[in-house]
Amino acid sequence: MGSGPSIEKTLQSMKAELVHEDYDETNITDACNVLFLNYDHDRNGLIQREEMQHFAKDLTLHMRAHFKNEHDRQIACDQLIESWDQDGTEGLSRKEFQVGMLKFFTYSLQKRRSF
Repeated sequence: MGSGPSIEKTLQSMKAELVHEDYDETNITDACNVLFLNYDHDRNGLIQREEMQHFAKDLTLHMRAHFKNEHDRQIACDQLIESWDQDGTEGLSRKEFQVGMLKFFTYSLQKRRSF
């Protein structure tokens, strides 16, 4: 993993920011950049499948969720990459990752508010 704040701390700050109706998009972008740098292990400017699997594992631990098995996590990673990858590189650029994470957290918060 890269150096810097833990995924736990970074995700908590993102959630705290997004809870506010008037959240500061700069703070979200900064948090996404931290996450991106932590998971772009080979520093090629893309989060590829193997790196995304590390991210998904850490994310599910943070959310206290789990996949039934490794195969399910791989499928979920493939689906995320497929839906967030706008340029067809089969990896996520920093911008694609930011947009996807913002959609993910916005959806999660909306779903939580509806209960």
